[in-house]
Amino acid sequence: KIRGKSYLKFGIIGLIWLLIFSLRTISLDADLPNYGITFYQQVDEGAYAYLALNKLNYGVINPDIFHENMYQFTAPHLRTNLVGNLLAYWGMCILGKNYYGFRISSITAMLINYLLIWKLLFDSKQKYWKDDKKGNLAAGFFILLLTLDFTFNMASRVVETSPYRMTAVLICMYIYYKLNNYIKTKYFLMGFVS
Repeated sequence: KIRGKSYLKFGIIGLIWLLIFSLRTISLDADLPNYGITFYQQVDEGAYAYLALNKLNYGVINPDIFHENMYQFTAPHLRTNLVGNLLAYWGMCILGKNYYGFRISSITAMLINYLLIWKLLFDSKQKYWKDDKKGNLAAGFFILLLTLDFTFNMASRVVETSPYRMTAVLICMYIYYKLNNYIKTKYFLMGFVS
């Protein structure tokens, strides 16, 4: 548990981390680096947000649109990212039809992921580390490492499904860790999330 002056330290560290994390919103509209640099490149970001783009442009998520001899169809595997499409749609409604509005959904998902990782590390630290200071240091170092990792940075700047899959896995891990005494509820919730 956090007590007394530790609240101030924890708050300052949290604000510094949030500042470092928010740096990834700078130049959000820039092209992604070459695959040889990042080893992380999606073919087309728009394919993962078809529902949001269709809703924004045509008013429906799966429009029947004919352009001469072409028919637009959204494949089922691209329709399953409902949370990502909702966040992308809201982002474009709030920030406009640009890369900032389009990509803010991935940054939001990764922020949720980092908070879940932090919570899981903090809770497990209390269970598995005898020395609280070493546990805090290890958890903080791991979060800082993930925050500064270039591949994680790229994953949070691109519209695709990995951040949302990671969120689902982390929620399942949190449910598994927290609901030890409620076996049926635990597995029902994990199945529902997955």
